[in-house]
Amino acid sequence: MMTREDHNSTNDTDDTQAKGRKLPGPVYAAAGLGDYTVEKIKEVPTALSKASEKLKVSEKFETASHRVKESTTKGFEKVRSIDSEQVKDGAREGWKKVAAASKAAGEATQRTYSNMRTRGEQRVGVDGVKIIDSVAEKVADAEDALDGDLVDEKKTKDNRARKQDRQAKDTDGA
Repeated sequence: MMTREDHNSTNDTDDTQAKGRKLPGPVYAAAGLGDYTVEKIKEVPTALSKASEKLKVSEKFETASHRVKESTTKGFEKVRSIDSEQVKDGAREGWKKVAAASKAAGEATQRTYSNMRTRGEQRVGVDGVKIIDSVAEKVADAEDALDGDLVDEKKTKDNRARKQDRQAKDTDGA
């Protein structure tokens, strides 16, 4: 079982601890994502109402249907007139665009993660960290109780020392 100390020694904590925070960045990102999701869910009724209004316009559907038929006919005529070199050139251009879009998507993903993490850090704040520390302490106590007679004296002393260190850090940070 990975302890909190083991987890904090992994790469997931990155610069969050350097700023004086105690949770790994992905925890804040998850909290930010949850907050964002709730915000978007609240917008669903408005979006459904707008979509319903759009569906009521049947005259526009008939016009659009006619345009689709015309476009399809023209499209088939164009397909018949294209030679294989044009297709190859188009494929090469398409792959270039896909590569550029993939790079942009990766950058956008990184920005989104950063934004969700920041949002989570703001939502969780100091109180959230204290709650998580309290839960971690209770878990450690429960593990000690389950170990019973198998817990040697050194392990008990180490756990007490870690608790005292956390309390000292909380006192210093408060």
